[in-house]
Amino acid sequence: MKMLTECPICRSGDLQKAYEHTLSDGTVASVSECASCDHGFVNPQFTWDELAKWYSNEYQSYDASRIDEAIVASQVAAARERGGWHRNVRVEPGMDLLDYGSGAGLFLLVCKELGANAMGVDLYDESVERLRARGVEMFLGTLHDFVEANPDRRFDLITSSHVFEHLHDPVEALRLLGGLLKPGGRIHLAVPNAGSWGYRSLRGKWHATDLPRHLHQFTPKSMRELVQRSGLTLAFLDTESPPHATLHSIRQHLRHRFGIPQRVTAGVPYVLPAISKWLSRRLDAREAGEAIRVGVTAG
Repeated sequence: MKMLTECPICRSGDLQKAYEHTLSDGTVASVSECASCDHGFVNPQFTWDELAKWYSNEYQSYDASRIDEAIVASQVAAARERGGWHRNVRVEPGMDLLDYGSGAGLFLLVCKELGANAMGVDLYDESVERLRARGVEMFLGTLHDFVEANPDRRFDLITSSHVFEHLHDPVEALRLLGGLLKPGGRIHLAVPNAGSWGYRSLRGKWHATDLPRHLHQFTPKSMRELVQRSGLTLAFLDTESPPHATLHSIRQHLRHRFGIPQRVTAGVPYVLPAISKWLSRRLDAREAGEAIRVGVTAG
C-alpha cells in the first residue's frame, strides 16, 4: 500500500480523511477527500498485486453471460433502430474505435456488428481470449503497453466506461488516450458519481463505491479538473441515472439508514419505481445523478 500526500487529480496537499470501510476479508479501506477539487480516493492506495484477488471470473464486469449471442443481437437491433446510437455514442460503419477496459466485451461486439473497426484493451486474459474467438481485435496489457506497441495507431472514437475509477493515475491515462485520437476525434468516459445523493448518503455502502476496486471517487468538479490536467478539452459533462440504478440506491438508503430490509422494499413494485424515475430526472438536472458522462476532444 502507498500513502498519498497529494490529490492524484489536482496535486493539492489539502486532504482530509473522509471515512473508512471494512471489506469482506476484514481489510480496512480508508478514503481521503481533496478540499480543492472534491476528489475522493482510497488512501493509502492498494497495489495491483493487492487488488488482484478482487478481480476474477466472479467479478461482474467479466461475466461471460453478458456477451450471450441473443443479448448482442438484441442490442444491435436496438442500436440500428436508433440510427447507430449505442451507449450514448453514434457508431458509424468504418470508424476506428478503441474501447479501453473492455470487460466482458458486450460494447465491442455490438460496435463490430454495427460496422465499426472496433478493438479493445484489457488486462484480463480469459476475457481477451473469449473476444478474440468472437472475431474482435484485442490487446492484452496495460494502456502504456498498447501505446508503446502501437505508436502510429489512431482512432475516431475512444470509449472507457467505468474504468477510470480503477486506475492509479487517471491523469496520465487520459493524456495517453488523447494522444491516440485522430484529428476531430473524441473520447467518451463514464464513472460513478461521488457527487450523487447515493454516495453522499451511504459512502462506502453505496453500490457504486465498490471498494477496494474503485480507487477513485470522482465528482463533476474533479472530472473537470481531470480533463484540464490531461491537456484536453471538455466537450460536455452531464450525469445519467437509469431508473433501475436510482431504485437500487433508494433501497440501499432505506436499508442502511432506516433498517428497512430489501424484501420489504421489493414488495412495493409501483411506488418506488415511480419515485426513482422522478428522482433520476431531478438529480441529473443538477449533476447529482448516478454516473458522470464526459466527452473530451484534443483541442
